[in-house]
Amino acid sequence: MFDRLQTEYLHFRQQPRNFQALLAAMAVFSLILPINNVFLNAYVMRTSQNDVGLTLLFQLAVYTAVPFTSVLNGYLLRHVKCIRLYQAGMLMSSLGMLVMTSLPQLSSTGIIVAGLINGFSVGMFWPNRNLLTQESTADENRTYFYGVEMFLQTASCVIMPAIVGFFIARTGLAGYKSIALVTLALTLIAAVIIQVRFNSTTPAQRQQTKELPFSIRHLFGLPPLWIKILQLSALKGTVQGFIFTVPMLLTFAVLGGKEDLVGGIQSIGTLVTAFTLYLLGRLTHARHRIAIFRLAVWLFAVGALVNAGAYNKIGALVFIVLVLISQPLLDFAYFPIQMRVMDALHENTGLKRHCLYTYICSHEFGLYWGRLASCSFFIACAYYGKAEAAFRIALPIIGLVQVLSIPLARRILRSMEPESAPAT
Repeated sequence: MFDRLQTEYLHFRQQPRNFQALLAAMAVFSLILPINNVFLNAYVMRTSQNDVGLTLLFQLAVYTAVPFTSVLNGYLLRHVKCIRLYQAGMLMSSLGMLVMTSLPQLSSTGIIVAGLINGFSVGMFWPNRNLLTQESTADENRTYFYGVEMFLQTASCVIMPAIVGFFIARTGLAGYKSIALVTLALTLIAAVIIQVRFNSTTPAQRQQTKELPFSIRHLFGLPPLWIKILQLSALKGTVQGFIFTVPMLLTFAVLGGKEDLVGGIQSIGTLVTAFTLYLLGRLTHARHRIAIFRLAVWLFAVGALVNAGAYNKIGALVFIVLVLISQPLLDFAYFPIQMRVMDALHENTGLKRHCLYTYICSHEFGLYWGRLASCSFFIACAYYGKAEAAFRIALPIIGLVQVLSIPLARRILRSMEPESAPAT
């Protein structure tokens, strides 16, 4: 056992320094992600008297702020290093949670404003994170990179929800502010790690400063192959709004509204997934991505159909567990596909037409349109029907719509085969 762990550690140490730095920082920051993703929605649910529509409205406000913040981030990259903006996104996520949990009550306006603030931090964090990942990895080691990253994130979903759920169940709303302070401390640690370990003088980092500055006009006239990626991102976005919110919403609507139960469910549902993801990162290759992608998409669709048919505690539990398995598998397969296309297009079109950040920024808009459509549909079902209609009608339809992404992803990968030159 010790020899195996030592082998894995040595394999990790063989990776480039920036590769290691990003994962080291994520090892700490991943402890915060389940809190932001799940328990902020639980906080909104509690302060809004269990209003499903308002909770989704908060999530929609988050998603609305993300693409527009990513545009602002593109202009900031003209003057500020990517690594600094990445650290700023980290800190804003925790500060936003601290401010939000300090408010005594959230009205509809307050929920929207809180969502926009949270979305601003997301729009600063992930685009810079993706840009750093793109520059610090290659297609040959990205499967391993995302395997380790998804392992860290999924493992944190085993540990943190159980701890935080147990704590909040015994402290009530007052416990959320204490949790926010802990997340701020963890964020500072992650920011220090990336500051100390990340090398911003690599050729990739120097090349970034030589690229044409980002401009919003670059978002128009994108290559046809990237348009397919944007279509794929929109289909991915249709379920992304529900990955973290629906388990909590179902807990309140069907399972009695206990955060400690949510924590236990998440821990059980992700324990095996965490180790599976690490093994997939070590043992699988690029050719396996479409099979993993297909499995992840169908897990969500099947879970939604089971919940719609049963709509009881068993159906809710099945859906929650399948969603918790589906999300990291989908990200594990999806992001290497996205970045491989970015590599090919950036090499083909060069710096004369698009800077690398153009693809990352436009991708946020692709995700947004999918999130906007599905969240709006879910909210409409909740308001004009009732919560049960949203769970039993909207979720299965959205899950089946995402199935359309499977043939699209297959076509994208086929166009990337050696005999097929990327369309520009």
